Amino acid sequence: MKINKLLILSLVFLLVISFTINLDAFSNKKEIKIMIQKIIDKKVENTELPGVAVHIRGGKLGDIALTSGKISLDSEKEIRKDTQFRIGSMTKSFTAAAILKLYENGELDIDKEIINYIDLKYDKFKKITVRDLLYMTSGLGDYLRDTDHLIMEVLENPKKNYNSKYLAIYGTNLSENLKFKPGSKFNYSNTNYI
Repeated sequence: MKINKLLILSLVFLLVISFTINLDAFSNKKEIKIMIQKIIDKKVENTELPGVAVHIRGGKLGDIALTSGKISLDSEKEIRKDTQFRIGSMTKSFTAAAILKLYENGELDIDKEIINYIDLKYDKFKKITVRDLLYMTSGLGDYLRDTDHLIMEVLENPKKNYNSKYLAIYGTNLSENLKFKPGSKFNYSNTNYI
């Protein structure tokens, strides 16, 4: 319950920041950095958030990166500007938004089979569309939930780079066939968004 509360607080905070600050209203970078730093320091001090990292890109003032607090509730390690965070499945929303933007711009057709965009060697991919991946209706197995093999491998070799290419190959090779006909039913699978 505590994690859900922290996640909700974090998302609400980021949404409030992103929609209420008009960067063009400020005359210099120092002025906006001071204002945002005060906001994030106050949020960390007055909530259960362990810390906050804010990075604003572009605009006439250029990039701004600010931090406040610790990397986690059980750590004394300060968040730095280059601290990397695992955001897990939240990236699926950003990926879907980017794909839909490409669709809106006419650069990608979500109703075309994925083999039109990715070089895949197996017949089982011939009927999977981009929409099937987005909607979790592809029939692909889940590289995280369908087997304990990957978890055991990570435990045995935690420093190995399990990049997206590795996970895609692993996830698509879980079985020779799809779990069901693409588009016929829903099945949450992390493999869809690699």
